[in-house]
Amino acid sequence: MTIPSTSPLVAVVWTALAIGSVGRTADPAPVVAAFERFARTAPDAPGHLAPAAAGRLLVGELGCVACHPSADSELAPKPGPDLSGVGTRVDPQWLAAFLAGPDEAAPGTTMPHALAAAPAAERDGLVAALVAYLSTLRAEVPLPKPSGLNPMPPAFWDRGTAATGRALYHHVGCVACHDPLPGHDGRGGPTAVEARGADLDSADRAAAGLPPLEAPFRSVALSHVGSKYTRRGLTEFLLVPLHARPAGRMPDMKLKAIEAADIAAALLEAVPGDGPARPADGVPPPPADLVDRGRTAFAAWRCNACHTTGVPSTARAATALADLDPAAPRSCIAAAPLAAGAAPVHYPLDGAQRGAIGAALGAAAGEPPPLEMALHRLNCLACHERGARGGVGSGRTAFFETLGQVDLGDEGRLPPRLDGVGARLTPAWLAKVLDGSGALRPFMLARMPVYPPQLVKPLPAALAAADRRGDDVPFPPPLPDDPAARADTFDGAARILDTGCIQCHALGEHALPGVVGVNLAGVTTRVEPAWFRRLLLHPQDVRPLTKMPAFFGDTRPRTLLDGDAERQVAAVWHWLAQKQPAPLPARIREAAASDVELVPADRPIVFRTFMTRAGTHAIAIGFPEGVHVAFDAERCRLAEAWRGRFLDARGTWILAKSAPPTDPLGAAVPIDPGPPVACLADDAAPWPDDLPVRFLGYSLDAAGVPTLRWEVAGATVRERCTPTDGGFVRSISAAVPKAGGIVAVRLATGRSLEPQEDGTGRSVVTRGDGVVVGVAPAAQPRLRDGNDGREWIVVLPADGTAVEVLYRW
Repeated sequence: MTIPSTSPLVAVVWTALAIGSVGRTADPAPVVAAFERFARTAPDAPGHLAPAAAGRLLVGELGCVACHPSADSELAPKPGPDLSGVGTRVDPQWLAAFLAGPDEAAPGTTMPHALAAAPAAERDGLVAALVAYLSTLRAEVPLPKPSGLNPMPPAFWDRGTAATGRALYHHVGCVACHDPLPGHDGRGGPTAVEARGADLDSADRAAAGLPPLEAPFRSVALSHVGSKYTRRGLTEFLLVPLHARPAGRMPDMKLKAIEAADIAAALLEAVPGDGPARPADGVPPPPADLVDRGRTAFAAWRCNACHTTGVPSTARAATALADLDPAAPRSCIAAAPLAAGAAPVHYPLDGAQRGAIGAALGAAAGEPPPLEMALHRLNCLACHERGARGGVGSGRTAFFETLGQVDLGDEGRLPPRLDGVGARLTPAWLAKVLDGSGALRPFMLARMPVYPPQLVKPLPAALAAADRRGDDVPFPPPLPDDPAARADTFDGAARILDTGCIQCHALGEHALPGVVGVNLAGVTTRVEPAWFRRLLLHPQDVRPLTKMPAFFGDTRPRTLLDGDAERQVAAVWHWLAQKQPAPLPARIREAAASDVELVPADRPIVFRTFMTRAGTHAIAIGFPEGVHVAFDAERCRLAEAWRGRFLDARGTWILAKSAPPTDPLGAAVPIDPGPPVACLADDAAPWPDDLPVRFLGYSLDAAGVPTLRWEVAGATVRERCTPTDGGFVRSISAAVPKAGGIVAVRLATGRSLEPQEDGTGRSVVTRGDGVVVGVAPAAQPRLRDGNDGREWIVVLPADGTAVEVLYRW
């Protein structure tokens, strides 16, 4: 196929997009996550995936049956991305490079060399025509409706903050499938098992009953995203990935619009690519005849066997899968690159992958079992362990944390094991978990993603069938018919709950202050009764290393319900199964009657606690005027401010263990994304990504207002906040180090900051979230380009004079 003769200048422009080397060096073999982790291990390693099973996994994930028919439903091909909006989200120059060399433009891609059989002299023309056609596919992405919980400001894709996105990327679970971003360390630490075996060799680990160390495995690469996506395209893809990727291998991570923009900003900063992450300005639309040729080529080269665009296929079916010879020298998985005119496509497989596919073509259906195949194809075992296989990979567990670093053990921060899950959860609740409507762990930062319904709908029944036990005793026994005996049962259950369970678990809307464990409301609709019984009687057997104590058995309350552990466990089940559980445990009633809200009446209140936004070293300052702030003493930044009520201290004062974050009692706005003061060579020097800071303490004046002191790069900073109408004034000064340079304050960041006069003599900017930041013109604020948009800064006077900054919202 050649470039058309009409519109020569435009055709040349579009041909130029298709020419050039991507220049990447990487292992060209496609990455199928479960194969990388479980099939490349030693045959005797725990969880090893045998060659035939691994090959069947590859046959499905590489889409072989899209061209080679097979009656085996377990080998259904993974559909390729929906290309109906590819012209909006993908840069045409990257797309040209990808079509010319998929494994170079996107290392690890499962897309074959689709033009492998094209004559070299025609290949550039084919690529140009395909890019021209695909660039015209510009369907809008069906975004979720904006709401109060998920606001969607205009051009929200331009409002992302890279620092926030880096934290989200590592917290919500992206690192289960993708490598951590450079320079980011997790705070969760190793698991208990990892810590026990940290200094042991393989023999000592085996003697201690510990699993062998897991070898590193390849992750799904992200090195190409900066060249591939427009900023808007990447943000919208992260927000609704199942629209473009109906196969669900990139699931929906339940991101809000701004969160998607934040992660997009972080990725584009970490892997910026070869040029701007948007199509080049001034490229004219492709000529119509070139588009027509691309549409024809799309069908002729079987692109629509995997991708949706609405163009019907015109190519004949390929050889049936069962009739293929994997050792054929001219096959699509041959070791050597193909010459023109050979197989239509070529996969750059390595020896292990070719061997696995060869084993699969001679294997019987049903290996691995359909349930196991489904878990591998959706990569569920990247997070969850089942049958000594999977779980969060070694070296990645530190990124899985709890909200506020609350210590709930490994089971509180890591996704739950799937061993026996079909006998643990009811099918109805498991279906809710899989469709995204069931969530019980608000303390866990990692999120359970959402997959395409048609892929997960069979899983609850399959798990129930696989995990069904035959040794469970009937449970629960029926409630007594006698009203007095029934009342004794409920009263005994309430007293049992009061003695142990409510220390860690809420009972619907009733909870002791500081409780963060799974809420027990509705538990009898979520878990199977027999599993509930086994857990309460033998928690360490059912959930090894759990923090849940063995409350029944030998340690049971012997004065309740005749000390019969079976009756006690059944009583607790029946109490929880009530629509309106009663009577409430005594300590729940007492906590509900207590009042420990902090109210700054005459003087400010300075309260050290831990908070979601201000962290585990938070200093909350409440003012009688009803304006309050929280300072993060670990990162030395003013984290947030709010109006109205101050704080509820019950979680800090009443409960000594596992207290949840003490969050504002009013709607808060963020103030500093990081330390607001830096030592710079001059006012043009870039703002440092990492600032070494150290909190030095605070002092109170006669009115009780604190002055916070902290250090950054040798400069001692002092800051003090006082309320004003509609906000507060922040006074900042610094003792400038003698080494030279300047000490600057970053007042605000954003992509559309425009200083203006506010009518009171101040120069102000309005942030994207509506917060107004103002400073006197004498401070000489200046606007400059920064890492994440624009920055508004002032230089602090060398003589230690304070600069006053106004915040209102």
